[in-house]
Amino acid sequence: MSPPMDMFEKNLGLLRTFDPALAGRVGKVPFPEDVTVVRSRSGEPVPQIQSICLHSRYQPALEAQKLVSEFQPKPGRRAVIYGLGFGYHVLEWLKARTGDIVVIEPLMSIFRAF
Repeated sequence: MSPPMDMFEKNLGLLRTFDPALAGRVGKVPFPEDVTVVRSRSGEPVPQIQSICLHSRYQPALEAQKLVSEFQPKPGRRAVIYGLGFGYHVLEWLKARTGDIVVIEPLMSIFRAF
């Protein structure tokens, strides 16, 4: 696995191709001191703020898949997802559906850690 900084630079490069302004903002933010990245039982990374995990500490991808499968959007409507976390639910949404989505992450620190 690549060191975290290498992965960050790779992700930042990809973000630059789609949204250069956002990539510039994210690139200026230091890794947040209030976010800890812990491993779930399945080995996947999970962001934690203080004692609160933003995804399951057991199987975040599987639980995101179950969560998304239960939601039925209205045809022709754009989905808005509030909260990125580490994107498990967003990835599952993209796997299961077509169409545009908007993801709103209010904390730049979470976006940076992701």
